[in-house]
Amino acid sequence: MGMVGPHSRIARLQHARNPKSSFGTAASWRGAVVAEVEGRAVGVVRTRGALFSDLWVDPDVRSLGIGAKLARAGENRIRADGHGFTYLFTALFNARGRAFYERNGWTLARFTQHRVFHFRRCVYVKRL
Repeated sequence: MGMVGPHSRIARLQHARNPKSSFGTAASWRGAVVAEVEGRAVGVVRTRGALFSDLWVDPDVRSLGIGAKLARAGENRIRADGHGFTYLFTALFNARGRAFYERNGWTLARFTQHRVFHFRRCVYVKRL
């Protein structure tokens, strides 16, 4: 598996994840880290300040350690930017994602309500 920085395949990865959404502008994905397997983009992590804003791995290659490697890359970027902790939001119903974060050292801090879609979500934190 290769890990690369800003990559032209992010747009295809975004579209594969959700064809109805643009996921922001190309500039908003600058600095994202993309995981590749045999030249195919299979995962991405994006951070903004101390926020872990996106972490996604193609379902076809989950449970291979790609998510953990992407998470470490995101944590390293946040640490390099001078932050001693990171945080993220995930849906309460995302049991698989919540289990992943907990296995990788994240702690559930509290619950919030999504402002637009009105579902309950979890706030996870991690000291770096």
